[in-house]
Amino acid sequence: MRHPLELLPQKKRCKLAWWAMSGAVFLLVAINLLAPPIESLRIGPFCCSGPIKLSLTGSPEPATDVITRWRCQPRFLPGPALGLDFPLILLYSVGFAAWALSLAGRLRVKHPIWLPVCQVVAWSAWIAGAADLLENFGLLQQLIASPETPWTELTFYAAWVKFILIGSSFVTLILLSLVSGRHTDASFNDETGSALSRGGNAEL
Repeated sequence: MRHPLELLPQKKRCKLAWWAMSGAVFLLVAINLLAPPIESLRIGPFCCSGPIKLSLTGSPEPATDVITRWRCQPRFLPGPALGLDFPLILLYSVGFAAWALSLAGRLRVKHPIWLPVCQVVAWSAWIAGAADLLENFGLLQQLIASPETPWTELTFYAAWVKFILIGSSFVTLILLSLVSGRHTDASFNDETGSALSRGGNAEL
């Protein structure tokens, strides 16, 4: 199935990817600054705080405890942080998809075997964005009303789907960028060598 962003020319995909990812990084920093300054939740080797901590509780009791601790803080700002998360979803889902499809345009000739992977990554970014929207909807329900099932379970599973898709997409795009970079360097060297050969033949 063809991705809608494939309708854009190659150069516009590259520019869209750059601007969208830059905006996503800026908003991510802003969200972290607005996150409530409380202790982190440890999951294996990882720590998380702010709205992510509430998402990963998974049941009403710990979610209620998290919200109660937030309300005791002098800086209770999960609402604005969630508000910024909605444009962040748009930026990173479009940015990842445009990045993947711009790589597809560069790999199309020499490495067509990677084109389906680029397509999968582009669609995965949008699925991750949809999961993130479900997560935020569940978080808003918990903040406005109270942490209850199924909202705590919805945010838990949606958050994990989002993290898995974003993480795997990012790693895949880095690897594809390395493949694309090697192809670009090889093409440049071939073109340079051909130009020098033509110049030498002309002098002879």
